[in-house]
Amino acid sequence: MLMAAYLEGSARNILGQGGMAASDARRAIIAELKKDDRDVIISAEELTQSFNKAAIERMVSDLREAFGQISAVAYIREPASDLVSRTQQIMRTTSSRSFEKVVRPREFQSKLSPWLKCLGAENVDLVPFEKDRLHEGDVVLDYCFKMGITPSQIYKTKHNVSPSGEAIILANHFHQLAEKKRRWIINECKYSAFARQLANGVLGFGQSQFSLAPELIESSLHGSAPDIDWLLGKLDHPFSPYVPPNNGLELQSSEHVAQLVSDIEEDFFAWWSSGVPMHRRARIFLSEYNRLAKTKKRWM
Repeated sequence: MLMAAYLEGSARNILGQGGMAASDARRAIIAELKKDDRDVIISAEELTQSFNKAAIERMVSDLREAFGQISAVAYIREPASDLVSRTQQIMRTTSSRSFEKVVRPREFQSKLSPWLKCLGAENVDLVPFEKDRLHEGDVVLDYCFKMGITPSQIYKTKHNVSPSGEAIILANHFHQLAEKKRRWIINECKYSAFARQLANGVLGFGQSQFSLAPELIESSLHGSAPDIDWLLGKLDHPFSPYVPPNNGLELQSSEHVAQLVSDIEEDFFAWWSSGVPMHRRARIFLSEYNRLAKTKKRWM
């Protein structure tokens, strides 16, 4: 609703052709905010990625009418750690075909400066996403501590399960193949839902942590030096140095990723065939893919 109301031109895409107009969505949000005097918490990671300066200004303008104080907390990873985390997230959830294009640093200044300007830098707390900087080493507890929220008020969820490096490159590989066959295998199913099923289907396979080759990290961050310097200038304390995982699967290039997929495919299907639960559509796709792969090997 927030994106539909404030990000110009997106209401129809988000809410559908028969959905609410942006102006109506905005009025509905304002009316909801004015119903009582409770505090409101907005989880804004998606807004930080999507909102431009104009959208932020529109939303903050409405918030100022309803609230006496607006403050923000932004948890920020060290740039190298963020690059690795962002790359694995894109790879396991999309069909991006070029590994080199996926490995790109986040633009810190363009994403954060509009919030700093609209809310005032004194109202934005930039916190390094590092265990020793967080309250009891937990980001949710840290946020509760900063906002004066009792942790028991927060709905308890399971901890995020970090997939292995092997699982991530396989998920990306299967996304690419499924994208090519989406009409045949998915029919009317939304591809995004199917993509999640595939990503979840490989969870539990593999032992290595996802990582990038040191030289790839260095070359990727080199072009973002001014942006990183801007970020460092906004922090009260510098980041701790990035420490790569001991058992990291250090990806180097598209060719390297393709070779790794070829090397572990057989082990994956042996693991998957042993009874790993998965949504029917994803299971049908992987069964068909495995059948074709075996046929191909017999003819080679």
